Amino acid sequence: MKRYKLLNPDRTTRGDTHWPIGQWNEAKGDPKQGLCSDGWLHCYDSPELALFLNPIHANISDPIVCEVETQGRSLNDKGLKRGYRRMRVVRDLDIPSPTTEQRIKFAILCGKAVYQNAGWNRWADNWLSGWDRSRAAIHAAYAAADAAAYGATYATHAAHAAAYAAYAAVYAAAYGAYGAYGAHAVADAAYVAAAAADIDLVAIAKRAMED
Repeated sequence: MKRYKLLNPDRTTRGDTHWPIGQWNEAKGDPKQGLCSDGWLHCYDSPELALFLNPIHANISDPIVCEVETQGRSLNDKGLKRGYRRMRVVRDLDIPSPTTEQRIKFAILCGKAVYQNAGWNRWADNWLSGWDRSRAAIHAAYAAADAAAYGATYATHAAHAAAYAAYAAVYAAAYGAYGAYGAHAVADAAYVAAAAADIDLVAIAKRAMED
């Protein structure tokens, strides 16, 4: 099954695992462990998603994007990433890193997938269309989403996650997506949106990469 993976420039991942093209690697640890362990080899459902989520996962600088083939048992983390027991690199891909605008767009689209507040969605639509990206509009949406996230803390987990996804999206727009905090906020928006509902993160990532 085709999946996608990010490698360090020297073709390694955590634990000094080497990934030459065509060589099978197998997880050494107990698969009863969680996904973030040596019991699983990690990958993504699309190269775009891998790049958007990199800041909260491996956080690789200048990653190699590659297509991988997988075998064996698998584990799925709400579409954010997957784990397999066996994996090999099929080929490297020439996928450009997302621009700042594309990263912010991804965060906003994740928020829109789960957050229903009408005022926030008007701001999101205006930002996505380019009609209003003013600092005043961003700060108003930021304050509203912050209040909603705080107010939902004692409500359902899904409501809090949806509000926090909206908050993270505005944070990304306010501070820029390539700074350390902004890039993390972009990935956080996807993480908490996935916690709120079953959403198609691959479709969102692909849409965000469109011009």
